[in-house]
Amino acid sequence: MSIPFMTPSELGVCWRGNSARRVAAGAWLVCTLLALPALDSRPRAAELEEGEDAILLEERLDIEIVSETLARVHYFNRTKVLTAKGVDDNDVASIYYNPSISIRDFRATVISPQGKRTEVKKQRFFDGSAFESFELYSDMKHRSVSFPGVVPGATLEYQYEEEVRNLFYLAAEFDFQEKIPVRSKAFSVRASASFPLRFAVQGSPEYAREEKDGVVTHSWSVRDVPAIKSESMMPPEKDVVPHVQVYLRSFVYGADRVDATDWNGIARWTRNLAREKEAPTDEVAAKARDLTANLTDPRAKAQLVYEFVQKNINYVAIELGIGGLQPHDNGSVFKNRYGDCKDKATLLIAMLRAVGVRAYPVLIRTRDSGLTDRDHPSSDFNHMIAALPEAGGYLFMDPTWEQVPFGDLPWTDQGANALVVKDDGSGDMVQTPLFPPDRNRIQWLVTASLGTEGDLEGSYTIEVFGYYRTDFAGFVAETKPTEREDALARLMARISPGAVLLAQDVVPPRDPQDSLKLVIRFKVPSYLVRAGNVDVLSLHLVRFPKVARMAASSSRQYAIFFENLSREISEVRLYLPPGRHIKKLPEGRTIEGPGFSATTGYEVRRERGRDLLVVKRTITFSRREIPAAEYSSLKQSLATLLEEESRAVTLQAGNS
Repeated sequence: MSIPFMTPSELGVCWRGNSARRVAAGAWLVCTLLALPALDSRPRAAELEEGEDAILLEERLDIEIVSETLARVHYFNRTKVLTAKGVDDNDVASIYYNPSISIRDFRATVISPQGKRTEVKKQRFFDGSAFESFELYSDMKHRSVSFPGVVPGATLEYQYEEEVRNLFYLAAEFDFQEKIPVRSKAFSVRASASFPLRFAVQGSPEYAREEKDGVVTHSWSVRDVPAIKSESMMPPEKDVVPHVQVYLRSFVYGADRVDATDWNGIARWTRNLAREKEAPTDEVAAKARDLTANLTDPRAKAQLVYEFVQKNINYVAIELGIGGLQPHDNGSVFKNRYGDCKDKATLLIAMLRAVGVRAYPVLIRTRDSGLTDRDHPSSDFNHMIAALPEAGGYLFMDPTWEQVPFGDLPWTDQGANALVVKDDGSGDMVQTPLFPPDRNRIQWLVTASLGTEGDLEGSYTIEVFGYYRTDFAGFVAETKPTEREDALARLMARISPGAVLLAQDVVPPRDPQDSLKLVIRFKVPSYLVRAGNVDVLSLHLVRFPKVARMAASSSRQYAIFFENLSREISEVRLYLPPGRHIKKLPEGRTIEGPGFSATTGYEVRRERGRDLLVVKRTITFSRREIPAAEYSSLKQSLATLLEEESRAVTLQAGNS
């Protein structure tokens, strides 16, 4: 699926390393907005540069909309590199273009640390394909410049002008923060007062509006902005980076005038592009009937067709001209056995219609790229899936992901704003489901015995559901048995230091809702620790290392973002050595925190003439985002859980 209304990093500048980022519509999530510093609290120059590899001294993007089919763009960038890494990250700059965009006057200069200016010669400019992948063939290209003789302390300048003859491809988004500090950024849009524009602003850039002779100039600017610093589990970048998004109320694409004042206009255009492509060919219809023979339930038919498209159509995108937006004919996709997301969705819809099951195309911006703004209709999507209408909503299907079972969705499709395109051209703007924690769970069952010498031997049975099943199925599919064995041996060593992997077996799921199961045989020499005349037993054979990682920071600037809501459930059944008993069994514990809960319970039973220690634990993450303001409370809860994991008991001889 091609991305419309291209941003500067897609069609404008793409500094290698520091600005090459995924682009998406912003999400207006108040808890994660990044407010820019007040004027009187701006960091000084030395503070901005300290410890950085480069600094963006000045960036300007000026757009002049001449008509509904023409815009002129001027861009300027001046960056100072401070270290050798800064040189490596910034010695190439690129502009992205397609047949609707012409580049004019692309110039570049290197300014030495001593102030000598050297114009970059034309031999240092080059063109190439924007996507260097066998999976994607596109008419998108890049024009790049390689700066010569760059050393730390040098300043790199470049600028260009563009003529955009299709406003669908206008660079209509501008970020006000980078991964390097910013001295100055400015963005302006100039158009006739009657030209239908809308703006969405995230953050607090300074704004000015000027009107003269019927032309309005909108301007935004910031100064002295520190670099955005990545944090583990932070939200998608577009959720937190300050920016301005420009929305057109209408645009012209070829012979079509697209009404973007509401979502129905976007849906109607999408429907017109795909209508003829969805009519099943004879071959497609015959295959669909063959797959679903003797079935009457629409959902059962949908599952078999979904699995066929998912497993038999390879992902290859050919996006030349309108092919970036319009799916290919379902018959050619079926015959050639390849297509991109919209091709696979279209074939799925065509096959279902051939057997009397209605399904709709769905435009979606994947959640890792931010959220489509529901209040500003646009073609701000980067993916297409399909939806089966059901009572009370839709069953969403993404056949692009080969390991995702029917009825499930990859995390990037969950909790995303999506436009369902109906047969009459109307649109239904909905949010895809964010599956509950129990849908994405890991269940551990450990059965083990302690020998008289303190050696531990037993088995782990690990069942994974939902996201974890998809993730592990991909791991199994993409690794050799020896690689898998090495990875599992490392896993065992993390769970219990000194553990030795004896054997492993993967039990595949029987149906889409079943778990994928992993069985591991292991042993741990000298698991029981002798301290003088006392034997010390660690209570926990299942640990949750991600909890320790989450609790590692002293504070956070951004929210914690979970790809999935999840739950882990463990039961450890540990047979104590004959004649040995736990001196004192600890009490269970319940822990609550923001979006987090955990329970631990301990019990001793008598089985097979020996004491059996049973430890049951559950941890649940029930909110997708936990604001930075709540991190201290979450960290305290996680620390309590880690303290629980460190518990040990002493064993004694005699009666229990």
